[in-house]
Amino acid sequence: MLGYKKKYGVVYTPAWVVDLVLKNCVREYNPTTRICDPACGDGAFLARVVRRICETLPANQCRSALENIVGMDIDAAALSACKKHLDATLKSCGKRLKIQWKLYCMDSANRASLAPFQGRFDYVIGNPPYVRIQHLGAARRMRLQRDWALAKRGSTDLYIAFFEIALLLLKNNGRVGYITPNTYVKTAAGQALRNFILARHGIVCLIDFGAQQVFQNATTYSLITVLEKNVKRKKFALYHFDEDRVVNKGLVSAAALSSTDLWILESEKTLREIARIRGRGRPLKEIADIHVGLQTLADNVFILNKIGARNNKVLATDMHGNEVQLETAVTRPILKASVMKNGRDTKERIVIFPYRRNKLLNEKCLQQQFPNAYRYLSRHKKILLRRDNGKCNPERWYAFGREFGLSSTFGDKLLTSGMNKTPNFQICPAPEYTFYAGYCVKPKANVNINDLLAALNSAEMEFYIRCISRDYQNGWKSYAKGFIQDYGVPWSATDSARGGQTSMRA
Repeated sequence: MLGYKKKYGVVYTPAWVVDLVLKNCVREYNPTTRICDPACGDGAFLARVVRRICETLPANQCRSALENIVGMDIDAAALSACKKHLDATLKSCGKRLKIQWKLYCMDSANRASLAPFQGRFDYVIGNPPYVRIQHLGAARRMRLQRDWALAKRGSTDLYIAFFEIALLLLKNNGRVGYITPNTYVKTAAGQALRNFILARHGIVCLIDFGAQQVFQNATTYSLITVLEKNVKRKKFALYHFDEDRVVNKGLVSAAALSSTDLWILESEKTLREIARIRGRGRPLKEIADIHVGLQTLADNVFILNKIGARNNKVLATDMHGNEVQLETAVTRPILKASVMKNGRDTKERIVIFPYRRNKLLNEKCLQQQFPNAYRYLSRHKKILLRRDNGKCNPERWYAFGREFGLSSTFGDKLLTSGMNKTPNFQICPAPEYTFYAGYCVKPKANVNINDLLAALNSAEMEFYIRCISRDYQNGWKSYAKGFIQDYGVPWSATDSARGGQTSMRA
């Protein structure tokens, strides 16, 4: 069962979360209401619907309402558990009814199988599977990409396609209520879904759980989304989940959500403050270049701890603590941005840098000019060939896994970890250092690096990131390029016009 859960993205839903979805999605229960869960699993959602029907409707109307419930799942064992769950719920409600539950063992992501159900339901609810579609079998992945517009992107998640599935199943004005990862709100991979929602459908409400963990034994950053099919809404209700309670952030204008930019789920007052910060001065991306660090995909091989130097050789220790001698000319000093404090790394590190003028050295050249480095890398050739799930080019086995940043990671720059609790930008001690595990901000001409440092480490930057960035457990926030690049850096127009050294006020 564990293998199945991993393969198909199964995460079972706590009852209190189901209740929250139903409360904000289902307007009423009546004998003609049709409700579907297209990935029902063991019946967490449908069992709560059964209970609501039994508690809401008189006895003579219950049967019709219960027979309008539909569950679908690809796993026969899960459907068997679902049937038992529904029977037990009905019994616990004191109803002596024998219901032939409409439970279908089927892949609801197979568009052809949904033809009998298209446009039939008032509500589609559930917790769709979370799994990257490239981890599915080739045949199923190809069918998904053929059938669903939201699955065309190769790196998307299956749950995103389930929004399109839900809207196919719904009647006009019907509602879908899902709990899913909140990644579609703040990632490039979610842009297609954001466009899809804003183009045709109305958002009823969003409940953002932030860093709050909803599911046991699964680290997931969750969001409840309730949409109305083919209904344009000017405003939607926004809620945050904070310290085990739902906090109402008020009604938010749908116009505040961009179809191209990441969504910022904040109150209208906070959105106005973010707009003020973005509108002042100059965006960071205009006055500085922002780059990610080196990505070798085998840091334990390429990056070593320096312990000394002599006779054009650098002395270092490898991942096992063994001493290694390498030619100095094939190494570069490197900083680990994620552990730096006060502009200093916790260790003195070097990276084997098998490049010249940003081009990979010929293997024969590497072997002849830097025999020590070549022998060291050769000892780890099997590890290097296993990078990218074994897709590494065997002729370039000693290259970095991702060959960007070969020049952009050098020079004068500010460094920051990709994740921080508060702004933590630091000046790199010397331009000859490269870096990894973070991002650099390289001021353009006439921008004073110390003024920029003060602006980026300000309380306003902390507020800005807290509002727009992705949440992680224990108060950590993402400081990736996509989140910091639009920050409005205070700018002196007079100094800028003179072309002199720019002054920035924090």
